Amino acid sequence: MGLVGMILPEMGNLSFLSFLNISHNKFHGSLPFELGHLRHLKVMSMRVNDISGEIPSTLGMLQELQHLNIGYNSLTGSIPLAIFNMSSLQIMRLGDNDLTGNLPDNLCNGIKSIKEINLPNNYLTGKIPLNLASCRYLQVLVLGHNNLTGKIPENIGELSMLEELYLYSNQLTGNIPSNLSNCRRLQILALSSNVLSGQIPEGIGRLSFIQGLDLGRNHLTGMVHYISYKYK
Repeated sequence: MGLVGMILPEMGNLSFLSFLNISHNKFHGSLPFELGHLRHLKVMSMRVNDISGEIPSTLGMLQELQHLNIGYNSLTGSIPLAIFNMSSLQIMRLGDNDLTGNLPDNLCNGIKSIKEINLPNNYLTGKIPLNLASCRYLQVLVLGHNNLTGKIPENIGELSMLEELYLYSNQLTGNIPSNLSNCRRLQILALSSNVLSGQIPEGIGRLSFIQGLDLGRNHLTGMVHYISYKYK
């Protein structure tokens, strides 16, 4: 059956806690703001519950947190700006909720160590921030199944560590940036179900580690010239 109940404010009294995993249970109710008192916490995983309400901004006080996973819940509201100032954060997984609002323009200013931003299946709006290129260590970006608009940032090719890019099922327009081929480590590129147009950049065919390529349901022209695979 799993554990049932609410996450009590008293959990914030566990001041030396460094690891918290209550995933795959039946917890409900909102996240107490007292969780921000867990100053030594490095891992917080609460995925697959029925937690509702907004993400408390006090989570931004967890400056030692490296892994945040509260996906597959019923969270609402916008992502607090404080979350994007958690200087130790490497993994952010908030997907499969009911989150709304825009991503901040200065997305990467405070999370420069981030390796994974995973926010699919929400109701996020606005544009993909140009500041994204400042996330130098980013390996995985998942923004699929939201309501994002505008163009894919031209400087996305500066993400030299990027391995997986999922932007499918949004309302993105314009061309696929030609410098995306500078992401030499890219293995998955999923841009389907948008309003992208123009030629498919020739450099896409030179992504030698690519394993999954989905450009369907757009208004693209041209062809992928060739793909040479490298095997690890």
